[in-house]
Amino acid sequence: MPYRLAPAPSLLTFSRAKLLASILLAAATFIVYSRVLNNDFVGWDDDSYILNNPFIAPLSLSSVERMFTGFYFTSYTPLALLSHAVDYALWGLDPRGHHLTNLLVHTFNTWVVFLLALELLSFSRSYSGERATEGESRDGTLLGSSSPRRVPGDIAAALLAAVLFSWHPLRVESVACASSRKELLCASCAFPSLLLYVRYRVGGGSAWRYIASVLLFGLALLAKSAVLTWPLLVVFFDVIESRRRGERMDWIRSGIRALPFFALAFAAGVVSFAASASSQSPNLLGARPSIFLPPYALWFYIEKTIWPAALGVVYQVPLGVPLARGAACGIIVLLAAAFLLLRGKPALATALGVFTLTLLPVLGIVPSTIQALASRYAYVASPALAILAAYACSMAWTSHRFRPAVVRSLLCAATAVVVVASVILTEEGIGTWRDAETMWRQAVSVSPDHPVVRLDLGLTLLDRGAYAESIEQIEKAVSLKPDYAEAYSALGAAWEGAGDTAKAESAFLESLRIIPGNPIALERLGHMRISQKRYAEAARMLEAALVKAPGDPFAMLCLADLCYRTGDLDNALRFARSAIALRPTYGEAYYIAAAAILSRTPADRAGIDYLRTAASLGFPPAVNQLQSSGHAR
Repeated sequence: MPYRLAPAPSLLTFSRAKLLASILLAAATFIVYSRVLNNDFVGWDDDSYILNNPFIAPLSLSSVERMFTGFYFTSYTPLALLSHAVDYALWGLDPRGHHLTNLLVHTFNTWVVFLLALELLSFSRSYSGERATEGESRDGTLLGSSSPRRVPGDIAAALLAAVLFSWHPLRVESVACASSRKELLCASCAFPSLLLYVRYRVGGGSAWRYIASVLLFGLALLAKSAVLTWPLLVVFFDVIESRRRGERMDWIRSGIRALPFFALAFAAGVVSFAASASSQSPNLLGARPSIFLPPYALWFYIEKTIWPAALGVVYQVPLGVPLARGAACGIIVLLAAAFLLLRGKPALATALGVFTLTLLPVLGIVPSTIQALASRYAYVASPALAILAAYACSMAWTSHRFRPAVVRSLLCAATAVVVVASVILTEEGIGTWRDAETMWRQAVSVSPDHPVVRLDLGLTLLDRGAYAESIEQIEKAVSLKPDYAEAYSALGAAWEGAGDTAKAESAFLESLRIIPGNPIALERLGHMRISQKRYAEAARMLEAALVKAPGDPFAMLCLADLCYRTGDLDNALRFARSAIALRPTYGEAYYIAAAAILSRTPADRAGIDYLRTAASLGFPPAVNQLQSSGHAR
């Protein structure tokens, strides 16, 4: 009897292939987004969360306690605030460090999406009727007949899902905007939470996986309450897992398993509602309540995922026929998903259902106090559509309905085109977030008739000293919204910078006419009175501004400047320190504090430290004085 040689063992086992794919995916993702390290802060939410955030500096136990016990910027996101505080402690105001953290978190999220896709793709196959045979191994573990079967093609499909999720232009805002840390951190906890729960239900019910899933879900809510509806996904997965196993759904046990998730989501919802209710600012970026808005928003995110053109930081919700047309498309998508589910085609219905459930908090069912539509809102929900696309490609690859060679060639070519196009568009998108001016010019091209977009471009140009173009943009904001008090205040500041104090005063007074006692207009007008040496009037206006807005750092700074100019050094130092406490990155406040101290004692160490801090924050007079005084290190 002739001997038969046993086949040589494969050097690339499933586990090794998964590890190699993970390393390549992480490295490629880092490279694709590495251009963000050259970007500056963009003055969007970066001002509130990083540059002017009193919660993040200095990092101490008391500041951490403030993060977890109070609201900031109409939201409760203590984990995101803590991450910004750590970044500030490590990097200061060097934007590269803040962007690096975003890039690393997004790279981690991409890797978790790969693992989640790998789990769900094998699960989907077994749901369709394929079973693992007795003795088959799943990552080296002996499986029973009811466990999902792994095949080598799953790794390629899971890689495609992770790439479609990660290397997509719709992800750019979340990664390239340093203050969009909330979405990234929320996903970095929510994605592993879902992965662990899936493995807990499919892999035999290890208690540690369930406990870790609940804890990670709680951390995700501390980063941002964007996953309030995820407990519904827990119940949803229990239903389809029971159907896959051919078992009767045990609603009581499923309810007990889901109870901690619902309890955490309910608590987070109450806190988020209280945080949003604490806002006193008008809703300028949201949309009017409408029954058409939720289905329109759903279609908006699906459409931008399929065809990511005209992306910007702010989107206008259309009115009339365009709004109704988009809403109709969203409703048709939901009806089609329900129809396919009834026809025994669960993959598309499941993906769209998960996508819709995840987006529910931002679809406009509850009126937004911030924005009605934003690219970053799709970050947490987007893996559902990416995994669906990878599943469709996997099914087409194994299909026997057509000639396999032709189908596979066309599929490879189409996939390559989509991936390459996504990378090119993503690289272009990163460039639009290079700095504030570039970002707002792109926003104007997307939403030219949005008053907030015009105003913010005008303010960016004002900071740069381009007064003529700043006035032009702010006047467009005023023409779009004639009762826009904040725009009139900005217009007054622009005219003041241009040297026309008469027009500046007229704009400030118009802002005060629209909103009597408007603190922004009062402090701006008070600032102009200081430059005119009309100190008594300036004091009255600034004190009135502080009555309306007791914690306004600019009013504190102006009063510090006023007191210093009038020789009241004690109050100058007091107001400067108050401004620093409210805005730790206020270079001018450190400079006034230094001037108040050093005018009395030229060699005082505290005054020199204030001066050095002002110089490190880039305040030009402090840099010049430090170099000329010999106190520079």
